[in-house]
Amino acid sequence: MFENVTQDSILAEMLTHAAEISDVALTEGSFVYNALSVAAMALEDAYGDAEAVMDNAMADTCDREHLIRFAKAKGLTPRPATKAKYTLSCNVELTIGTRLTDGEHDYTVLTEGATPTAQIETEGTAGNGVLNGTELFAVDYIADFETCTVTARETVGEDEEDTEEFRARYFEAIDASGMLGNAAFYCNLALTVDGVEEVIVAYEEDDGDVWVAVQGPGKTNVSESVRQAVEDLLADRAPLGHTVKVINVMSRTLELLVTDIAPASANTAATQALITQIIDDYFYKHNTFSGYTLPEEMRTVYHDRLVGYIMAKLEESGSGVTGLDVKKGNGTAFTTDTIFSTMKWVPDVAFET
Repeated sequence: MFENVTQDSILAEMLTHAAEISDVALTEGSFVYNALSVAAMALEDAYGDAEAVMDNAMADTCDREHLIRFAKAKGLTPRPATKAKYTLSCNVELTIGTRLTDGEHDYTVLTEGATPTAQIETEGTAGNGVLNGTELFAVDYIADFETCTVTARETVGEDEEDTEEFRARYFEAIDASGMLGNAAFYCNLALTVDGVEEVIVAYEEDDGDVWVAVQGPGKTNVSESVRQAVEDLLADRAPLGHTVKVINVMSRTLELLVTDIAPASANTAATQALITQIIDDYFYKHNTFSGYTLPEEMRTVYHDRLVGYIMAKLEESGSGVTGLDVKKGNGTAFTTDTIFSTMKWVPDVAFET
């Protein structure tokens, strides 16, 4: 970024500004020239430091030290160097930890016996070049030890992960969407499709299906093309074992019977309309849990909670109603006491007293 900002360019700019405000001598060797030259040198170093800070603020340009610090947030560290392992053939049985040498590399015995496995102490690929038949000598005294040779290389040593390889692995981890089947991820992904404004996610325990219900602007159904686009996107990103089914939000009609409105004088058409509105509002609150799977209790309308909610709202409105009861409708003909309300949700709605 600041590669063109050098001592010479900074000094030239300083001398130009100095000439505009003063007629002092600015020739090379003059007092002002020498002072500005020293300042320009310091500024060149400062710009170099600023460029290093900028580079290290971004994962794609930072040095190895800062890349390691970036990657820690994703739980990543560079793969460490490993050491080659060799099979040996010795005239005596060796114990674990015995140290040997071929004059250039040292070895540590990992298994017991006359044909043990030994790990070369040289890290990385530099330890891979030991040839079969290479003779090893004991570093410390071993009773009756006479001969020990390398017979085979079991595993190769690897160098510490290269900075650019590690950088590429870091960005792969950044790009990977760690989908664990959580409802919030399904919801956020579905909302990226144009035409989707609300999402409800449910998991069907019986068959393991994931149901994703979508709505468009104004709580309208989305078109088939939008629904299919959501389904294709989610199916492509779903974890193993998840079958995703995308549908428009389904409406379940729960028929409620409001009875025993007291006092009788308060049981008017206006009161009936107000109660209907209150129940619709209560259902709407159940519907607005977009982004999370509704817990089982939120798929159930509980009698006491509903009655309490209705009475609280009626009291706020000053309706004069002092009591009422709510029962699940029995499908009989509509009467002035029957209220039909729709709860938008995929599973069937239960009503428990």
